[in-house]
Amino acid sequence: MVIQSLGSIGIGTIAAAYFIGKILGWMITHYQQPVQRWVFKTEGAATEKVES
Repeated sequence: MVIQSLGSIGIGTIAAAYFIGKILGWMITHYQQPVQRWVFKTEGAATEKVES
């Protein structure tokens, strides 16, 4: 009965959401520091040009 009330959400949608969450969780742990260094380096360079 609960499954019927979900409408067009099927097992594939639930499985995709689960695996996307797992993949993103893995990527965040491995790529968080390089991305932060890249973002803050770019942000710092942009503010230096504006101040000059």
